[in-house]
Amino acid sequence: MQITIYLADELIDRVEDLAKKEEKSRSSLIQEILAEGLQRRGSGTAATEILKFFGGWKMTGAEIKEIRRIQGKDARRAKLS
Repeated sequence: MQITIYLADELIDRVEDLAKKEEKSRSSLIQEILAEGLQRRGSGTAATEILKFFGGWKMTGAEIKEIRRIQGKDARRAKLS
């Protein structure tokens, strides 16, 4: 498929420089960049990736006791009304 896109002059210069450096055509370079960007977006944003790990680390009772032995007891918090 052939499409027309409009890019800022600065972006065109960067694409041309990179294409020359990598010895590729501008079209093939832009296609690679779009494919990489779409792959990253499809897998989620950085925040989404980080949130996947919440709750993933489970501590054993022995680990909790060891931390409390070193750090001291849990702080008592005042009840909010």
